[in-house]
Amino acid sequence: MKALYSGANIVITLMLVGVATGLVLVVLPIFGNRALIVRSASMGPTIPVGSLVAVEPKTSLLSPQQASLAPKYNAGNVIAFRNETSQKIITTHRIVGTRIKNGEVFYQTKGDANNTPDSQLVAEKDVIGTTWFSVPFIGKLFAFTKSNVGFPLLVIFPAFLVIIFETINIFKEFKKQKLAYQNQFSPNIGVSGLKILLPLVVSVLVIQNSFAYFSDTATSANNVFTTGQFAPNPGDIVINEIMWMGTQGDAADEWIELRNMTGNTINLSNWVVDNLGSGVTNNIVIPSGKNIAPNGFFLIANDTKETGNHNIDPDLVVNVSLQNPGEQLRLRTSAGGTIIDTADNDSGGWFAGVDPGGQNPERSMERNDVPGDGTVVSNWHSATAQVNMDPGARELATPKSANSSP
Repeated sequence: MKALYSGANIVITLMLVGVATGLVLVVLPIFGNRALIVRSASMGPTIPVGSLVAVEPKTSLLSPQQASLAPKYNAGNVIAFRNETSQKIITTHRIVGTRIKNGEVFYQTKGDANNTPDSQLVAEKDVIGTTWFSVPFIGKLFAFTKSNVGFPLLVIFPAFLVIIFETINIFKEFKKQKLAYQNQFSPNIGVSGLKILLPLVVSVLVIQNSFAYFSDTATSANNVFTTGQFAPNPGDIVINEIMWMGTQGDAADEWIELRNMTGNTINLSNWVVDNLGSGVTNNIVIPSGKNIAPNGFFLIANDTKETGNHNIDPDLVVNVSLQNPGEQLRLRTSAGGTIIDTADNDSGGWFAGVDPGGQNPERSMERNDVPGDGTVVSNWHSATAQVNMDPGARELATPKSANSSP
């Protein structure tokens, strides 16, 4: 019975040491891997919110010319990649296609929970790696340890307790071993040695993680998967429809519609649309407390439901003023912040939409169902149907509804 107990003790101890060692290999950036925390649900249910995910980079052994014909990653791989315009934003989505452009590899990606692929292609140089290990929900614990409350509560205080109590245990074990040697009898030397080894490993782990978490709090954004609500990526929200010409009898009845391409509610507080307003400072700031629902729409209009030709309440009524010769609109996370989407360009007029004059219907400028780059004319079309417009209105437009077919 004693031998059985000793054997079980050894096995349990080895398992604990193995788990602790494995955790170090996952959490710490050893061999180039990275441990990241999933903050949003765009990869659900495959990778739930709060998961801890390890990302492993792949190194190609081919020349650049060969690599262009043999991409490092394949369709179906879940990859973590940096945003092209902001290196602090990291997204994790699944590869659904590969393209070669000018000798470079690009990936088409999509969140498992999203209805459509991402609007921007991902250059292979921006890929951090592919996921090879994930633990559901444990990421929430690691995220809490990075907070002002969680760090002292779950890291510093336990670290000191572990060091104090296990140091006492180590001295006790040394005394027992010394006594065993004096009596020339040491049948439990293996177990005793492991009992000493485990506290040492635990202490080192706690101390190492304490310093690691403390040192990276200033750059913790680089250690977080962000695919929606926490830090939206370009393409998560698009400028989906533009009524730039106004409506019958009211050229000022102008509006634009935003579309959420993700399965997450996104907070639009203090977001900015460049060039949407009038005057010298012609940028429109979305006030605090405004959100866009998952896969939903957000209407910014110059007129209310009662005064305009749209038969639906706008989410924001503000002084919208669009230039008929055409202008470029940019959606940002703040004044001068990350550009989430861009519509049209500054030359040659609006890409689509019709202002015919006479009794012919005005037609809004609509984004294609798969949005693509908003600065490319082929990704837009003129509306062909009418939804949520006043009865008898002649305009073809679809405010706060799916766009019409081209």
